[in-house]
Amino acid sequence: MAGQVVLRVAGKGRRIDEPPFFLLRKIIRIYGELAVAPANRQARLIRELFVVLFGRWRGRWLFWTTPSRDMAVFLAALPDQLGLETATGTASNPSGWGDVYAHLAATFGWEYGYIDHHLTLSALKELAAYLRNHPPTHLLVAAYLDYEPPLTLAEKRKRFFARFTGK
Repeated sequence: MAGQVVLRVAGKGRRIDEPPFFLLRKIIRIYGELAVAPANRQARLIRELFVVLFGRWRGRWLFWTTPSRDMAVFLAALPDQLGLETATGTASNPSGWGDVYAHLAATFGWEYGYIDHHLTLSALKELAAYLRNHPPTHLLVAAYLDYEPPLTLAEKRKRFFARFTGK
């Protein structure tokens, strides 16, 4: 069962289930867009964020009844409350999700749909801590065989120019 998170809106704690990955990706996308959105789109994005977090009816009600100063405090605190990093000044396409999904699928045999709908950040942190002490077999074998992944084009270029510059 997923854990719960308490989000503070308008001075009151609102308890929600910790969002699974598919909702977390939506939240990150909306929050990233909000960081660079013009003023005329911000209200729609904030309302969409509230609906994703609190559900259709409760999210809309909270959006319309929350004073703007409390809304600003809520939006500033949201990444920290969900265990995320604060958005920068550009809309981002969260990178690294593919590596996370592939690692979990290879390690545990889970399908991407299962990971998407059942895994949360807190569960991922617990699994990561366990896997640091008990690495999966495929990583142990790769380490034993001194396997190194092929170089990317950028790494090949860097090594090529390093030969001439000595760096």
